[in-house]
Amino acid sequence: MSSNTYGYRTLVEESVSAVTATPSVTLGTRRMEGSTQYVYAYNGGSAANKGAPVIMTATSAYTFVVTFATGADIPCQFLGIVQHATCAAGSYCWVAVEGFADAYVVSNAVAIGDKLIIADGGGSARSATFTSSVTQLVKQGSIGQAMTAATAAATGTVGIYLR
Repeated sequence: MSSNTYGYRTLVEESVSAVTATPSVTLGTRRMEGSTQYVYAYNGGSAANKGAPVIMTATSAYTFVVTFATGADIPCQFLGIVQHATCAAGSYCWVAVEGFADAYVVSNAVAIGDKLIIADGGGSARSATFTSSVTQLVKQGSIGQAMTAATAAATGTVGIYLR
């Protein structure tokens, strides 16, 4: 996909939905697409489905995993949300890090304005009630605020504003 405005080509011509087996740009490259900022990252864990919140590992900058698989992953920082396509293990993709995105939620209900956190085990988001066994995740803080609502558990994604 190429864009040509006033004779200038865009810096990154690859679609933000691209998932590749080899890197197409430098890890950590940032770009804007619409009202969302993306970062180019490597999936060092299991497959990350569309809408999955991901965390950076302690092993390498811009390498992410989907779950809090080991104690070493717990202090790691939230990176963003996989947006447009499943990112297979060992693949490279664009991860939404700021702005508007869709997050897969497992909470029973999410109201507009609810703060969301990474769910127990990771790979999805939940409403930040802090009333169940999410104490280890409180350190991560809110990943964003719900802009749309969900009325039942695990029914899909809600619009979220990442900050």
